Amino acid sequence: MLRPGTIGLCLGLLVLAGAGTLAAQPRRGSSRESAPDARSFFRQGVQLLQEENYGEALGAFVESYRLDPQPVVLFNIGMCQKAVGDLLAAYESLGRYVDEAGSDAPVDLLENAGRVLAEIEQSTGQMNVIVDPAGATVVVDDEEVGQAPLGRPIRLMPGAHAVEVRSEGRVTQTRTVDVPAGSTPVQVAVRLEPLVPEPVVAGPSGGGSDLEPWAWAAVGLGSAATVTAVITGSLGLVYRDDFVDGGATDAELRGQVVDLGLATDVMIGVAAAGAAAALVLFLVDWAGEESPPGDDEGGASVTAGPGSLVVAW
Repeated sequence: MLRPGTIGLCLGLLVLAGAGTLAAQPRRGSSRESAPDARSFFRQGVQLLQEENYGEALGAFVESYRLDPQPVVLFNIGMCQKAVGDLLAAYESLGRYVDEAGSDAPVDLLENAGRVLAEIEQSTGQMNVIVDPAGATVVVDDEEVGQAPLGRPIRLMPGAHAVEVRSEGRVTQTRTVDVPAGSTPVQVAVRLEPLVPEPVVAGPSGGGSDLEPWAWAAVGLGSAATVTAVITGSLGLVYRDDFVDGGATDAELRGQVVDLGLATDVMIGVAAAGAAAALVLFLVDWAGEESPPGDDEGGASVTAGPGSLVVAW
């Protein structure tokens, strides 16, 4: 690991070359009015570095870069971030320095930047999130990192990290993934399933099923037949009494008694059939509405792939 004294030595190289570099390089994204202030903040940062006050030095260099975004300032920013323990920010700043400075950068600064980048790569971990379908938003530790496909692994400090993948119209997936230190990235494969509306389950009186109206029709038919049987049965008893009181000789009255008795027997049969049909239809309807519980909960599994760890759900 690069010790604070070594960081001070590396940054001390800029005490000799930094001010001259800022004065000689063409200005990018700054005005002539802001350049003197940028150099002033740069010199202030170098002075704070000599005092090993890395936190305040970082603030001075950040302000210098804001006023005059020169690559050489990124080197100082990255080294200060490394000194205060912000390895992820240091990795980003030093990587930008190497990219922006190019072949014009001092060799010693490039070598030191490369050395620190290699140290950070061994002290941190990586996670590669692969999402189906593309376009989903990836959130790590409550911070949005981009939309899939991300294009490159996410560099993280070792340990457990909360991963959330969400997309409109699909089921959000949230898991905790353990990221080890080292150069081997953890591969996280995520498939987002479409949202399915929950089925509406109707009770006995909920309506809307195919069989329930027929069941209630059977109930109505049975009820009507029962009422009719009561009426015809009552009339049959009255006519029978009249037939007996008249000496049992009236043939017409005797025929009416027989007809009412037959009608009563038929209505009793229809009422029984309606009740049985209604019972069967209700039972079939309820049985069709019941569904076995599904296993909707996805589980995370970790497997070893060629040269990488894979977490999938």
